[in-house]
Amino acid sequence: MDRYLFRGKAVLQGIGESELSKRENEWIVGYLRKSRSRFAQNIESMLIQPMERLWESFIVDSATVGQCTRLKDRNDTLIFEGDVLRVWENYDKFHPDTGKSCVVRFGENKNITGETHFPNGSVGFYLEWQGFTNNGLKLSTVLRNDILYWVGNNFVEIIGNIHDTPSLLNT
Repeated sequence: MDRYLFRGKAVLQGIGESELSKRENEWIVGYLRKSRSRFAQNIESMLIQPMERLWESFIVDSATVGQCTRLKDRNDTLIFEGDVLRVWENYDKFHPDTGKSCVVRFGENKNITGETHFPNGSVGFYLEWQGFTNNGLKLSTVLRNDILYWVGNNFVEIIGNIHDTPSLLNT
């Protein structure tokens, strides 16, 4: 069921002390749908229906919406587009102060030479590496960006996301 899950941050749009206002700026995980305003035809809202309460819908900030990858980190937490991950190259070196940071993205996946993996292109979830090696090389030029390689080896942990913890980028 997590194949169609999305996550977005709830926004408050002129509603008083209601259940919705209590969830303002809270992450809502559920099923995504778009809705046109009854009052202005050119305004489109993104709504998320929480899995546990499908009869409710929450307006979310479209800039924060990210799709679930269906993958989990080493703590068994679902990974979403926009999450910032700490990645280790092997278990022997696992330590909170080590590892490299990357952001989960969705789009055209290119290999370390900048070419697509397949002649017609490859679209899906991939890792956007942050930072540099000790030799000054960009990590994106030396590390694989296919998310399945790293998650499959259980070397990843979610440390934040690009919306709540932008300070984790370029670390």
